[in-house]
Amino acid sequence: MANKSSAYPDSTKHSEYRSAGFLDETEKRLLNAGLPEYYSHIVYLYDKEKIHSFVIDFTRLALQFIKNEDIQASQLRTEMHSRLFAAAIQTSRYDVAYSALTLLTDTALQLSSLRTLVIKMCEASYASQLIDLPFISLQDHVDEILAQKCQTIVEVNVGVPYHKILYAWRIARSDFRGAATISLERLQRLQQSGEGDRVLGDNDLETPVTKQYIAVINALSCVDPKHAWILSEDLPNKKHGEVKGKRKVVTLMDVRREYQEELDRIAAIENNQFSFAGEDMDVL
Repeated sequence: MANKSSAYPDSTKHSEYRSAGFLDETEKRLLNAGLPEYYSHIVYLYDKEKIHSFVIDFTRLALQFIKNEDIQASQLRTEMHSRLFAAAIQTSRYDVAYSALTLLTDTALQLSSLRTLVIKMCEASYASQLIDLPFISLQDHVDEILAQKCQTIVEVNVGVPYHKILYAWRIARSDFRGAATISLERLQRLQQSGEGDRVLGDNDLETPVTKQYIAVINALSCVDPKHAWILSEDLPNKKHGEVKGKRKVVTLMDVRREYQEELDRIAAIENNQFSFAGEDMDVL
């Protein structure tokens, strides 16, 4: 009768014999290692095949059975939260992605994931849902992400309306002066793009610019009159080689006056009342 060593002369072939070649080295290591590792491996298999809905199901199962608080368990928990977040983003399940995001303990990973979530929701037209999420302890970071996206916009009427989203975000959080500031920036960009003469609908005095004036006025009107002002930076005039615009204080009274002047200008155009080049327009 052959002894054990003769039956399995090579120890590496012993495990191959037991698994019949169906298990790789990772699977052999995780065999009988516990439910968290078992489910995490299933997550890996589904993630590899990009079956994201099952990734969500099994990451939740893996997290449910992670009980230990050692380093290995902590690393596995972070990996499962990260995979859960990524799968939720891929399936547009942003409520699940947000929940996973809040549980990430790695600060750098959390902030990176936050940026992904904010941009993805805006691009997918889920801005209203984004604004409704609480983002406890992360609100300043969300504001910063949206503000940075506003700065990168070249054509204000093309693509994701980040100015409008940030305006709504700040209004929802009672940051009225901040909302007025970003709304005024969008107003300046509209004026620079020549949108002031494009009439909207049947109202001859309503243009993208006049509507934006109203947004600024509404925001500043919610502030105590003593503090109804914002610090604004004019857009640089590229024709004159300006790199940076001039900063100035803009009050609610200033905005209302400019709004009335804009209405008068549009009315004059509608009535064919034009000024000669280099002269101020006279409204009869």
